[in-house]
Amino acid sequence: MNTSEIEKLKAENKALRKELNACNAYVDRLNMTLDEQYEWVWEVDAITQNEDYFHDNAGQLFDFVNAFMNDLIFWKTKIFYEGAPSVGFLNDSITTNANMLN
Repeated sequence: MNTSEIEKLKAENKALRKELNACNAYVDRLNMTLDEQYEWVWEVDAITQNEDYFHDNAGQLFDFVNAFMNDLIFWKTKIFYEGAPSVGFLNDSITTNANMLN
């Protein structure tokens, strides 16, 4: 094997390494995309499995938010117009609403 053939093989080897590196980068990107898709499918599956649980508990959350909204209106009236009945007035109302859920 002469020097020119060796140089030609070196150049071909270098080109193949470059192409292999590009393929490896593509495979890495593809694996990352597949991992993201797997996580997305897993999350959708988890949501689907817990859909009934969410629906059952959404009513309680609505009740809590509704009670809190009514308390805000009540607090505003008591504090700014009538005067709060106690120092812990706001905390007592929040505790009562939280206990309503249990």
